[in-house]
Amino acid sequence: MTKQSERLKSRVEPARRELVNQALLVCGRVIDGFGDIFFDYANSLWFASQGIAGQSLLGIYQMAQSICVIVIDPVGGVVADRFDRRHILVAADIFSSFVCLAAAACFAMPVFARMLIAANVLLSGASGFYLPAYRSVLPFLVRKSKITSTNSYLELAAQVLSVVAPMLSAVLLVLCHEQGALLVNAASFAIAALLNFMLKPESRDEMPVAGGASLRQLVDDFVEGLRFIKGSSEVFGLLIMSSLVNFFLAGYNLMVPFAQTSFGAGETAYAELLTAASAGGVLGAILTRLLGDRLGGPKGTLFVALFGCGLSLVLLPVSFQALQTYAVVLVCILVFSTLLTFYNVQFFSVLQSSVDEAYLGRTFGCVFVIATLLMPLGTAFFNSLIVVTDVSWYALFGAGVCVSSLFALVLAA
Repeated sequence: MTKQSERLKSRVEPARRELVNQALLVCGRVIDGFGDIFFDYANSLWFASQGIAGQSLLGIYQMAQSICVIVIDPVGGVVADRFDRRHILVAADIFSSFVCLAAAACFAMPVFARMLIAANVLLSGASGFYLPAYRSVLPFLVRKSKITSTNSYLELAAQVLSVVAPMLSAVLLVLCHEQGALLVNAASFAIAALLNFMLKPESRDEMPVAGGASLRQLVDDFVEGLRFIKGSSEVFGLLIMSSLVNFFLAGYNLMVPFAQTSFGAGETAYAELLTAASAGGVLGAILTRLLGDRLGGPKGTLFVALFGCGLSLVLLPVSFQALQTYAVVLVCILVFSTLLTFYNVQFFSVLQSSVDEAYLGRTFGCVFVIATLLMPLGTAFFNSLIVVTDVSWYALFGAGVCVSSLFALVLAA
């Protein structure tokens, strides 16, 4: 009887631990995600309210974030393979919480715009350590057969909340203003740090910790990540496509905070657009959950998904000018976000399943760098050209995404 009990416990305990880890990951993603949405929503609207100068400041704000990702992510990926990934998550969240508190303290000062940009750079730096560790810790928290489903749960939970978050952010911003948004974000990071601290890896496969490393070792680790990517034609082709697509999405990200001006809509136009994008994210996560395991990898299907993303943006200004209603804009954004989420979840699931666990951190660090390499250039390029009142720019962004997906498909053939 004792042996039977022990065998039963040995089967039940790992399953229970896996469920707890999934719950902690989902809760942490939701809480952290709400703070991020509120932070970006408040900051983007604040910059948009500053007129022409605000457009330039928003461009600097987004470009500085992209540059920081390119510089920090390679280091973050290598560090994720050299140190305890759970501790990296906790440390990054705590640091981010203090950054938000410091920015909130400077709200009434003349240098607040500069502080927002500096805070965004520091948060991007922390994210450069957080994201590779977050993506690479998952295989140690759940079984490999559960990776895709867990990713879909994480994405679904985040997107379900984000459907409500933009409109809730609009209400909260009226109540607590920009300073309150920073305080909310600080609290969300602190709670996420606690949840990440409670994560427990599978006892059968503890997270490896290689300890400290010299600068030479860090460089060698990063080069190993690049070699893996170069050796995998499938991953390399997807990354080239992602980098080209992100060049055009940098322009899209510059335009959307000015939705009220662009489409002559109401004061909640930006919040409504974010809500539509979030609803698309929910549909994309559900689509991945239902179809992800049935699809034969990223080839073909994912290229079609990204082409559909671009096509939805191409049709956006045409549909708006024909129907003269903001509702059709929201439908196009819904479709765009659905297909983009489907691509992202599938791509990371493929990477997590195919990369050797010892190389996950450095590989993800390389992935983030290559994928966002052209974003600062795209931000600077479009910031000097776009006119926020001209909705035809959305068609250009969409056409760029379509051409990029076709180009990558040709390379992969």
